[in-house]
Amino acid sequence: VLAAGAFFLFHDRLPPEVVVSPAQGPVGAATKFTLKMSDPGSGLKSADAVLKQGAKSFVLFSEQFAGPPGYMEK
Repeated sequence: VLAAGAFFLFHDRLPPEVVVSPAQGPVGAATKFTLKMSDPGSGLKSADAVLKQGAKSFVLFSEQFAGPPGYMEK
């Protein structure tokens, strides 16, 4: 019972927060995006952004964080 209580006490129950702007509207080659990612509970350990159109996928970035998990803005 103690182990189960510790799991619920220390387990991160909130999902990461992701904000993309612009959030909607037409998108073209000149459109600039801002991507903000954070995880107030356990922090970010890695981040990937992939643009998908039909069957095509384009990796915009993929990062692993060596230091303490935290917040990032691209």
